[in-house]
Amino acid sequence: MTKLSWEDNLLTRFATPNCLGVNLMSPLCVSKEHKVLYFHIAKTGGSSVVALLQANSLDDGILSNKTLPVSEKVAYFKEVAEEWDNYYKFTFIRNKYDLLVSLYNMDVRLNGKYSLDSGVTFEGFINNHVGCKNTLKNEGLYNELIDQYYLTHIDETPLYDFVGTLENFDADLDQVCDRLQIENTQYRENVGAYDKSKKDSYYTEALRENLRNKFPQEFKHFGW
Repeated sequence: MTKLSWEDNLLTRFATPNCLGVNLMSPLCVSKEHKVLYFHIAKTGGSSVVALLQANSLDDGILSNKTLPVSEKVAYFKEVAEEWDNYYKFTFIRNKYDLLVSLYNMDVRLNGKYSLDSGVTFEGFINNHVGCKNTLKNEGLYNELIDQYYLTHIDETPLYDFVGTLENFDADLDQVCDRLQIENTQYRENVGAYDKSKKDSYYTEALRENLRNKFPQEFKHFGW
C-alpha cells in the first residue's frame, strides 16, 4: 500500500467531506500573503479570534466563503498544503467536559437546528448523540468534528505550531498576537448564554466515564 505524502494527508483530512457533507476547510482562516493559518474549533473562543484576524487583514476569506464552489476551495487549500511548514499555524482547544456543556446549550437554544430535538436532556445528549452514529441526523456531527485530538493531529503528528486553551484565552491570544505583531484588542463574540457556574452539575461520574471511553486519545493527550 502506497504511503501518502504529507500534502496528500492534509488534503484527505481537510478536504474530504464526512457523512454530513461537512469538511474541515470551512473552519480555517488563512492569509497566504502573511503565511498565517488558524483553525476554528467550535466553542473555543473562535468567533473572537476570527474577528481579530479579519480586522487585521489576516484572512483571505476563501475557505469560509459559502458561495464558492468546493473545487475552488480545494485548489486554494492545495497551495496552502504545499507550503504548510512555512505557515504559522494555531488553534484553541477547551476542556472537553466544558465544551460539551456549551455545545449542548447552543443546540438547545437553536431548537434542534443541528441534532437535538426538543426535550433531549444533557444525559441523553452524551449517551445518545455524542460519539454515536445511530441516526442520520447526528452521525458525524458530534464525533470527529469535536474530537480535539483528531482535529489537532494526523496520526501522532501535531498539525499546529501553537495550541492555546479557552481556559487561558487572553494570555494565549497575547502570545499569538505577539507572534503576528498585531494588537490583542480582545474581541469577545458569541459567548454562550447559560449559567457557567453550574457546569459541573451537568455530570455524573458515569457520564464522565462515558466520555473518556468515547474519546480516549483526546483525554489521554490533553489530560482532561
